Amino acid sequence: DVDLIACQEVRGGQKSIHNKDQNWAHDLAQELPGMNHVEYVPGTGIADTKGGRAPNGWTEEGVAIISRFPLSDLRAVGMPPSGRSSDRNPRTTLALTVQIPTGKHSTIALRVIASHLSYDRTQQCDAVRDTLKP
Repeated sequence: DVDLIACQEVRGGQKSIHNKDQNWAHDLAQELPGMNHVEYVPGTGIADTKGGRAPNGWTEEGVAIISRFPLSDLRAVGMPPSGRSSDRNPRTTLALTVQIPTGKHSTIALRVIASHLSYDRTQQCDAVRDTLKP
């Protein structure tokens, strides 16, 4: 069985098939028994990130993590396009911790990152590397 799914190009900011203001990751999780934990971050980022702005006429897209186990310590890092890149799409890295049960009363913490890199990877890989720093 699958315990965790990292998704890129997740559509958000629109009505889902379940008539809620959700995104495709929530819709997918509802179709997968036991996958009750979902986090989504739009490519444009959240509050303090600098992911950029979706081009006019484009639907919001982002990254998501769907898990069978509880998620915590959410961190989103914007990956703005570099001035030299022709790819102007906003991107964001989502990092979080998954609490995986190892016994009746114990868990281990696994750090997971979902990222949608552009073909201009240098700058964006730097953002992912910075996300991994303790």
